[in-house]
Amino acid sequence: RKYEYRKIFVDSAALDLIVQLQQRHLPALKSDKHVEPGIGKVKSMFLKDMILIDKGCKELIRELLSYRYDKDTEKPVKRDDDLVDALRYALFTHRAWNNRTVLGSLKKNLWGY
Repeated sequence: RKYEYRKIFVDSAALDLIVQLQQRHLPALKSDKHVEPGIGKVKSMFLKDMILIDKGCKELIRELLSYRYDKDTEKPVKRDDDLVDALRYALFTHRAWNNRTVLGSLKKNLWGY
């Protein structure tokens, strides 16, 4: 089975996985994991209706709606956020700010706009 992947963004800490994918001639790249700038860019993309999430992505929607910051540290709470992190890695690393991404907006639910 042949897939036409242009880019596969992988957690930069998973170097062994990146090497395995590249050995199979898949375009695996380290993702940019900068948290605050990445969150800011994803939030900005939601606010500009540049990201749309398909209603079938129930776990991603659940994670997005439960995403919280710690009141003391003002940093994101690292709990149940694997899909949100994957979204941030892909969008922030790819920097495809001019294209809509999937279907069904969460903007109103997430930030009240």
